[in-house]
Amino acid sequence: MQDTDGITKQGMKDIAKAAVKKLVKGQVFSLLNIPSPAYLHTYVSQISLLKNDFSYVQHLYKASQMTDMKERMKMVLRFALTTNWVNPTLIGFKAPLTPIMGETY
Repeated sequence: MQDTDGITKQGMKDIAKAAVKKLVKGQVFSLLNIPSPAYLHTYVSQISLLKNDFSYVQHLYKASQMTDMKERMKMVLRFALTTNWVNPTLIGFKAPLTPIMGETY
């Protein structure tokens, strides 16, 4: 996965600018309150990504039915690898929104 649009680099620059502005003003303790730029987020929420993770739960169900430990471990690894592949390919370098925190697209 490559950041061909330079979104990550631009985002880091914007966050660094905001941090320097706060430091110049002497607001050292408010550095943790720097918001991330909106263009670093994707329209997909964290809940949607969790739904994607659990759409492959049939691998865990099959693993629970197996008696051979090696085959069971293969199924658990298959579950872990498929969930870790789908979400990064879906959203790339962007962070998901958290609607509970009031973030909306």
